[in-house]
Order: sequence, then C-alpha cells, then structure tokens
Amino acid sequence: MKAGDLKHHITIERATIITDSRGNRRESWEPIATCWASMADVSGRDFYAAQAYQAQDTVTFGIRWRDDIDKECRINHGGAIYLIEQINHLGYKHDFIHLKARLTQGEGV
Repeated sequence: MKAGDLKHHITIERATIITDSRGNRRESWEPIATCWASMADVSGRDFYAAQAYQAQDTVTFGIRWRDDIDKECRINHGGAIYLIEQINHLGYKHDFIHLKARLTQGEGV
C-alpha cells in the first residue's frame, strides 16, 4: 500500500458506557482515532430477511498501523457506520493494517 492510496477520512470509534445525571446508563460511541484510509469494495449483497429488504456492503479499509483497534470498534466514514468483522495485520510488519468492515442498512446500528 502506498501513502497516496490513503484518501478517505475515517473515524474509528469505541463503545463506552456513560451515566447521566439521573443515574441512567447508556452506550455512547467515542472516537479513538481519526485517520486517512484506503477503501476497497469487497462485495455487495442484497437480500430479503424478515420480509424487509436488506442491503449489505463489505469494504476493506487500509490504514497505518495501530495497536488499539479491535473488533469491538466501528468505523464512521462520512456518516456511514461500518462494523469491523476482521483485522488483517499484514504479517505484523507494523506498517499498515486492513480492516474488513460491513455496512448494513436497515439494521439500526
């Protein structure tokens, strides 16, 4: 991967539990990194589930090496939310990693 391929601005987020002033706990997504990424379409799939149309796209994001990302994180790209399915460390060379992520519309992420 070349640095010139990193032309998509993404934010990597992690879920945290926050407590409001009334003591209610809820999940909130906090940004842990904002970086430039390459983006390659892996597949697109349309299917019908529970009599509702579902569209599913799988994308691979390539970013510079980070060791604080796991499958519990998600990627925000232009308001679209991608759930990380696989992390490829590319031989653990500590230069780049690939994040295979899924965008699902109609899931209520």
